[in-house]
Amino acid sequence: MAEVGHDEGLDPFAQFPQRGTDIIYEVQDVVDINKSVYNPPRAFVNPNTPPGSLPVDDPNAFGEKGKAKAETSAVGFKAEICPLVALPPELLNNILMYLAPEDLCRVSETCRVLYAHATDDRLWRIHVNDNVPGQEVASPYPLASFRELYAALDPHWFVTKYKFWFADTGLPGRMILARYDQRRGCIEGYQLLAQNQNSSFHTWHAHGDTILSGFSPKVKLHLDNPVLRLPARAPDHESEPDGIVVLRPNQGDTDTGDSNASNISSSNNPLNGNIQPTRANKFQSSLLMHTNTSNLQNSFIYARQLSPDDIAERASSRFPYDHVWPPPTIPSPHRVLGAGLERHTSLRPEDRARSRREVYDRAFRIHKCIHVSNFDDYITAPGILPINWPAFAHEWLLQLNQAMNGANPSPAGRIPLGEEVSTYATLDPAQYTPTPTKPWRGIWVGDYGAHGCEFLWINQPDDETDDDNGDPAAGVAAVARQEDESDEAYAARRRDAAIYRGRLEAVKLTGDANVPRGEFSFVVDDLGPGGLIRMETAAPFEGVRVVSSRGHVANNGFSSHTYVPSELFLISSDLLAHNWTALGHISYFKRVDLDSLIIPE
Repeated sequence: MAEVGHDEGLDPFAQFPQRGTDIIYEVQDVVDINKSVYNPPRAFVNPNTPPGSLPVDDPNAFGEKGKAKAETSAVGFKAEICPLVALPPELLNNILMYLAPEDLCRVSETCRVLYAHATDDRLWRIHVNDNVPGQEVASPYPLASFRELYAALDPHWFVTKYKFWFADTGLPGRMILARYDQRRGCIEGYQLLAQNQNSSFHTWHAHGDTILSGFSPKVKLHLDNPVLRLPARAPDHESEPDGIVVLRPNQGDTDTGDSNASNISSSNNPLNGNIQPTRANKFQSSLLMHTNTSNLQNSFIYARQLSPDDIAERASSRFPYDHVWPPPTIPSPHRVLGAGLERHTSLRPEDRARSRREVYDRAFRIHKCIHVSNFDDYITAPGILPINWPAFAHEWLLQLNQAMNGANPSPAGRIPLGEEVSTYATLDPAQYTPTPTKPWRGIWVGDYGAHGCEFLWINQPDDETDDDNGDPAAGVAAVARQEDESDEAYAARRRDAAIYRGRLEAVKLTGDANVPRGEFSFVVDDLGPGGLIRMETAAPFEGVRVVSSRGHVANNGFSSHTYVPSELFLISSDLLAHNWTALGHISYFKRVDLDSLIIPE
């Protein structure tokens, strides 16, 4: 089970202030070393230490003599310290580098020596950068240390760690890229867009009158409208409204995770838009994100994975697979419940994480809602009501507005006019990282004519003969060497035998009204000799390997979907062309360089 932390639901980062203190990860009561006698844990006491030298629990109970005796015992204890603490500092730091952040917090609770090592900011700088791919975080701005920075953005570092996310929003879906902006000290997520800058086309006469479209995609982020924004600083929401406002959706949101569905209150449920901000020191399943529009409310909601039985039952149904996300076309050990086609109506209160241990780090939700406390601005604004509306319609809206104000006079009673809940999932990096024997794995963008550009994940599933060491020829059946064949030619044939084999699947991460997100766009059953059609000789595809494929087509609304014969041109590891032979059209697909968009300009 992939989850944030591996404890029993306790959040070591949430129980103490997140700035302005040197002991922000201390889980036990604060100890003032200048005023109190330090009581070292008995687990570190040498068993050969005389009984009288152990520190007492309450030195003040024996007066000044007892206090002096305890201080003397504490000094004597240092000579009987455990072997771990006696290690050289550089060796001890190297050992602590292997610990997870949660374990570093536990180590810091044991004694002063380990506290000093476990809170070394060099260790926490490593943990921060482990979750920020593609760049080096050089400064903990806007906080004073990397420890504070890690704590301020815990436990949602997984958003930047897996960097790209695809959503179940409607049939087209949505894809975002998450990154950390060092200039603002903020995790941000922007929608990924692509635009074809070459709309030319010409007829390819080599194989009938096939239309060959030009394709020069420009992939960019929609920087004007962030999908998510999680700043590192958590200020008071009265004085600094740009920070995170922690939400408590219901009384069952505790660290222990023993809340149940019966505790859910629909009047204080984030999926219903009725969320009351509060300052809390325990796990919160929702974060209210600041927007530039006063009536627009965006919430980041942690997701909880479905049980294996629930997944099996839902995934066996037809599209949309009873709202399982990611869909069955994408291999994943765990899945969550989405709501892309039915807004939030298919979600249940138990589908959100209720404790830290239930947070699934491969999915989350974004809840958007427009809140209106009165219709005055909307009714009186020009162009809001259609010109041909009858006069009584305007009067009816005014009466409705007065009724709303009478029933809900306070701002807390604002009425949500529209809601959207999008569930985002991601892929394991190994699933889209190309290898010597799987060169087409990755995130791609393709040309879909009138539908525009769409993003795909091209998957080359592993098989039993794959080699983890990256040897292109490993695991390939014996390739007979031909008579008088040179070493170079023989090595090339073995390399081709390792590459051109197995299955290739193109899954839509964003879709359209015909074939939606999460469905296959085209499939190659065999890249090897069994699927080879020809080596193309006509320009512009001279020398290109052409294999048999099946293209996925459907009517509007994904009705009457079926697969039609097609051809895939394997131009290079970064460029493909798909010949929809039944439609007489060839479209291009290019690999997307996600890392080039990670670092803010």
